[in-house]
Amino acid sequence: MKTFKNIDWILQLAFMIIPFLLYLINAFVGIGNIIIAREMFSFFYIGVGGWQLISVIIHFFFTSEIKHRLRNVYLVLLGITLFIGLLAGITYEQNLLGYLSIMLWWTPLLAMLYLITCIIETKKIQSNAS
Repeated sequence: MKTFKNIDWILQLAFMIIPFLLYLINAFVGIGNIIIAREMFSFFYIGVGGWQLISVIIHFFFTSEIKHRLRNVYLVLLGITLFIGLLAGITYEQNLLGYLSIMLWWTPLLAMLYLITCIIETKKIQSNAS
């Protein structure tokens, strides 16, 4: 469990930092093509979301002693986000486009909340082990 928790937050952080660094290198040094940098950003954007989805599912099988209360906050916010998305999708097409544009800014905030939650839980496991 401790190994998974460490891999979990390190992968999440890598998925967040690597595309940002690639974009900065391309912007300031001019190495490569800006289109490639944007594609990498999209790849990692989807990658962090996919990894966090896998992580959330795996964490359902962990004991509640290691879970921090921020995890419940995250799950509630995620549920509300998905519910609003379903409503937007079944009502009117313009609602869905507006929802998706908001998701470009909202989901990174959720990803940061989940990363912080995982780091806190990992530190808690490490302090209990020592």
